[in-house]
Amino acid sequence: MCRYKRYDRNIATTFDMKKNDTLLRHWNMLKLIPRYPIKITSLELHRHLQELGFLTSKRSIERDLNTLSIDFPIFMDDRSRPFGWSWQKDAASFDIPNLSINEAFLLVVADQNLSRLLSKKIKRNIDPYFTNAYKILNNFAIKSNRGNLSDKFKIIESFQQLLPPEINVEVHNELTHCLFNDEKIYIHYKNRDSETHEFICLPLALIQKGALLYLYVGFDEKKDGRILAVNRIIKACRAGVGFVRKKTLNIDKKIKEGRFHYGFSGCKIKIELEISPETNEHLSESKLSHDQVITPIKKSHKFKLFATVPYNEQLVWWILAHGNNIVVHKPSSLRKQIKIALQLAISQYS
Repeated sequence: MCRYKRYDRNIATTFDMKKNDTLLRHWNMLKLIPRYPIKITSLELHRHLQELGFLTSKRSIERDLNTLSIDFPIFMDDRSRPFGWSWQKDAASFDIPNLSINEAFLLVVADQNLSRLLSKKIKRNIDPYFTNAYKILNNFAIKSNRGNLSDKFKIIESFQQLLPPEINVEVHNELTHCLFNDEKIYIHYKNRDSETHEFICLPLALIQKGALLYLYVGFDEKKDGRILAVNRIIKACRAGVGFVRKKTLNIDKKIKEGRFHYGFSGCKIKIELEISPETNEHLSESKLSHDQVITPIKKSHKFKLFATVPYNEQLVWWILAHGNNIVVHKPSSLRKQIKIALQLAISQYS
């Protein structure tokens, strides 16, 4: 019988950590090993364990790994150097304690949300973490005979759903490594015009926008400001050079300013719109801005809306998407832009 008892139990309760330093070391080793395709070398494991206070040799760690691979779904990837250890990609996760029904349900909700945002190849790396949640809900359904709880929550998009583009898993792994470790990265990038460019940049943040994932980068420690679609990155590899992030870099502030919307101009405009009762009902609950004001128009069933918003293509698309439920009155430049767009659209159907 496996001396670690059943693998699919909560392994933390299986180890009598205070009595056996070897078991405690093994427990920490298993936590340090990443899921395939990411791998960790025995030398890296040795360094991390020393930092945790375990005084052992690299050779002892290699023997431990071979022993643990008998009882756990871990393996050594020796196809390319440096050789490294990984959990099998479909191995069940054991680092989440026993979940309550509410906690399992929340994880299923998170899984449904992530399925809309991440490509299947990327999400596959974390699917095992949700397996236990689905198992708990299914077991509850069988015992209570009340139906599967995972079928009692569904997500419907409020806009046209787009499938997330496929992202190269190796590219994603290199990006996240350099992002987490403040390390410069070498990128092969294909733009919208199918032109390929190669450059070294500083990864500053990953931005998820709908179904698309973007990398916000800089090109030196003083300047930042370019956004790359991750699905257009053909190849990425570590440059092996670190960098110092600017203390003044405030991603949340840039998001509020609309920095990551299409056609970002950096300026805000005061808009005056005429809106339908349906749009009024919607915008009264989900406001355009903190200073938004809506007033009824006398002798009319419509409303006037006043707000200060960032000017970008996202605003234009949003107005056009509402069709005849929104009429722009001010500023005149935005009114003219919407009018031209609508006239061009009508001409397509004439």
